[in-house]
Amino acid sequence: MIDKKRHAVRKRTIVMIMAVLVGALVITASSALLTYYGKVTTTANVSQSVLLDGGDYMNPITKEFDVIGGCCKWSCHELENTGCVNAPITFNTQYSPDGDGITTKYYTPTHYTFQDTAGTQPVIITVTDGECHITWTIDFPGEAPYDDPTTEGNGHWAVGLVIATDGDGNGPSFQIHNNDGTDATYPWGTWLYSPWGPTINDGWMGWHSSGPGRINIPLDELSCGWAEATGLKYNEVNPDGIFTITIAKCVLGEDFHWALNLAIGGGFWGDYMTYEQMSYPVGIPYFDWANPIVDMQIPNYEPATIMIDLSAGFTLGKYQSKEIIICHRFDIAMIPGTYIITSQIQPGP
Repeated sequence: MIDKKRHAVRKRTIVMIMAVLVGALVITASSALLTYYGKVTTTANVSQSVLLDGGDYMNPITKEFDVIGGCCKWSCHELENTGCVNAPITFNTQYSPDGDGITTKYYTPTHYTFQDTAGTQPVIITVTDGECHITWTIDFPGEAPYDDPTTEGNGHWAVGLVIATDGDGNGPSFQIHNNDGTDATYPWGTWLYSPWGPTINDGWMGWHSSGPGRINIPLDELSCGWAEATGLKYNEVNPDGIFTITIAKCVLGEDFHWALNLAIGGGFWGDYMTYEQMSYPVGIPYFDWANPIVDMQIPNYEPATIMIDLSAGFTLGKYQSKEIIICHRFDIAMIPGTYIITSQIQPGP
């Protein structure tokens, strides 16, 4: 009887031990299940995709200039998209204390170029696109056989560049010339700016370069310094016969017309250089000062498109760059003072 009780107790003990072991096995198996198959931890150091002059938004560009009412000022920049998708671009302009009388526009250059000759003693005319300016180079025949000082004498060269910014059917805006007998107030050969108009009934056919009320301004006295010219009038000091005229794109606008009046003047002698007047466009021996209205049926001017207006925004393609010209125009009646203009180049919609 006692043995049966002992056997029953032993049996219950074994059952309890087995139950404990089974529970232990279940716990061990549960703790071995995977909660994930792998892990990737990524640290992304993001850099700006669209850069202005090679810098990001943490490096603002500052400009400072003096300007007179009625003039314009400009700055040139490069916008680059280093990203792998297209970048819509918009412009936002803010003024302080206000923008009354200030117009800001955003352009990109067309990289306008031009080359041709004029005259029977060929004068080479080249027009090139600079960062913020357009340059005319006028190369008179100073090379062989025109370069013999014993036979050519000390003649002179005359250059007059006429600019028209109001389009076909309208008068020019001004001319830049090296004073070939126009205004005795200044030495012959002085580079002068001469305005036109505003109508053909003003002055002489709109010109104010001579006579009472004449208006000629030496280029080195122009406010804002928007035009420059090089080249001396006489062969003795300029034997190569090379002249340049450089004008800011902001003054010229998106498109305009130009004409050149040129002359190989008196003072040359011998068998080489001879007196000759010529113009560009070719077809007339000299620019017709009495009929200066732009007439593209003749044509009496050469058309040029040098910039495209981007002010409404544009899309900068992936891995592409674009030159940006910011032009600020100031009204003639601007109140004197300090104005802060902030141009933000922003992500487009």
